[in-house]
Amino acid sequence: MSTSLYNLSTHNGKITVLNKATGNHRTYGISTQPPDANFAPNRRVVALLTGKDNERDYTPFGFVETSGSIRLFRSTDFGEWRAYANIITHPADFIKRGCEFMFEGRCRVCNRLLTTPESIQSGIGPVCDGKPAKARRRIKQAKYRAVMV
Repeated sequence: MSTSLYNLSTHNGKITVLNKATGNHRTYGISTQPPDANFAPNRRVVALLTGKDNERDYTPFGFVETSGSIRLFRSTDFGEWRAYANIITHPADFIKRGCEFMFEGRCRVCNRLLTTPESIQSGIGPVCDGKPAKARRRIKQAKYRAVMV
């Protein structure tokens, strides 16, 4: 895999990193704060998925600088948070160690965000994957039903 996976100085979106040796993965979200935000307007923030809701349960831990480096918040400038920042600022080092980097994907059935490596690769999330094929087709057909005007 290429070491020029993304440019951290410009990339916004989700990045899931899979450690193939352990099977563990971490999902990061990078976004730009709105200009009218109470906290850090127009600043780019990096966050780590820390809960079950892969759309909302992200814990912000630093700013993404224009150089592509991460400046950790004072409250997260220690051990594990430094390691999390290091993973996405130095992807080549972690690819050499057997990690795989994946980018934001959406479920082909319900359009929810995919963050587990298996779901990103298959294009179908765990909830929709557990539904019978007939139910998945029904959801997909309902989503694209033609409308007469």
